Amino acid sequence: MTGPSRRTDPFADDLTSALHRLGDLPSRRLDVDADRDSVEHGLVQFVLTVVERLGSTLLLLGERMEELKSNSDCATTT
Repeated sequence: MTGPSRRTDPFADDLTSALHRLGDLPSRRLDVDADRDSVEHGLVQFVLTVVERLGSTLLLLGERMEELKSNSDCATTT
């Protein structure tokens, strides 16, 4: 008697295949002449910008959800 049949996930198979192909690529090192402090400052500025925009978006989403909720409440009481 054999064990339970095992179905394979096509996505997982494709991902595994792609990772194997990536592993076969020769590694390349890029020489970048950049000042560490400058790169660090730029990265911090980028992260803060992303956080700020995400925060603004979440606040707007919260406001919109409250509007929709109050409109839904009005519609059910009418």
